[in-house]
Amino acid sequence: MQKASNTRNDHCQIVRDEFLLIDLFDAKALKTFFVRYKYFTTNDLAQILSYSSRQIRCFKTRANVTNSRKTSPSKNIEIPTNIKLEQGWDCLEWWRKHYPKYGSITLAKITGLSPSTVRRRLRKYGIEIMSHEVPDSPYYNYEWLYKHYVTLDWGLIRCGKAAGVSPDTISSWLNSHNIQVKGRYGPSVARAWKGGFVGKAPGKSIRTS
Repeated sequence: MQKASNTRNDHCQIVRDEFLLIDLFDAKALKTFFVRYKYFTTNDLAQILSYSSRQIRCFKTRANVTNSRKTSPSKNIEIPTNIKLEQGWDCLEWWRKHYPKYGSITLAKITGLSPSTVRRRLRKYGIEIMSHEVPDSPYYNYEWLYKHYVTLDWGLIRCGKAAGVSPDTISSWLNSHNIQVKGRYGPSVARAWKGGFVGKAPGKSIRTS
């Protein structure tokens, strides 16, 4: 059993190492990666690569790979074609120019980042986040998420029902607080906090206090 677990972790590490070498703005390279690992679901890849499911779907959209999850027409966001991501685009001037016009959700689609990562970029550059984009849920804070998801070992669905949001939103909140999301190919969060998460992606730190 232990040997099977180690083999699985080694395989996940190979997937991570390969993904780290990809230019995330190279649609062809992304498509090659997703086609090679098409047996992984979007959620599986989110757990393995330490990204939110939403961000994996953004990468798949950029690579023109069909997402397994169906979205309603009302949730489809038209991506502006006049914005080009050139070298050095991630700077104060770029965010200050486009954020007031498009908002974090559309910019997440354009850049392939998650909305929470976009908001972190905005805070990094000292750009005030528009009031309607600030999460107002009392369940968004680290303490509530850690208590229910880690200590009580609630799942995404149960946490989502308690908070009145979707499981994917809970997943995004967990990622924003660097709380490892439980998945098919990873150990439980409780064990991860006690013994260290062996399979975490390089460069990703897990909050321990």
